[in-house]
Amino acid sequence: MASPGKVLPGDVVDAAAALVGCVIARRLHSGRILRATLVETEAYHMNEPGCHAFRGKTPRNSVMFGPPGRLYVYFTYGMWHCCNVVCGPEGTAAAVLLRAAAPLEGSTQAETGAKLRLSGPGLLCRGLQIDRSDNGC
Repeated sequence: MASPGKVLPGDVVDAAAALVGCVIARRLHSGRILRATLVETEAYHMNEPGCHAFRGKTPRNSVMFGPPGRLYVYFTYGMWHCCNVVCGPEGTAAAVLLRAAAPLEGSTQAETGAKLRLSGPGLLCRGLQIDRSDNGC
């Protein structure tokens, strides 16, 4: 298994495990930086029916096919953005869903000062202000 910070293209399960404990940082348009420690991830490979790339490459899921290290962001249930880190070799769709994170000190909701709620893939994206405009970053 890879260690944190050493995620290489290849096995999506190893990549998902290696990302737990890593810090995700998001610089907002204001310049403010939000940081959180990833506490839950989920691996998806194009050979699995639950993967968005199971039926092949489409305009929506094309980011999943590489290069690795990009963010695949999608919108679901008409209200939630979810993000995945692409980790397969280029041409093979494999990505790690970022399911939950723990906010680090100073990472609060600007309007209320409350701790960010990042306990689920939709809340993680909402709290870090990740949306479809971040797809492919």
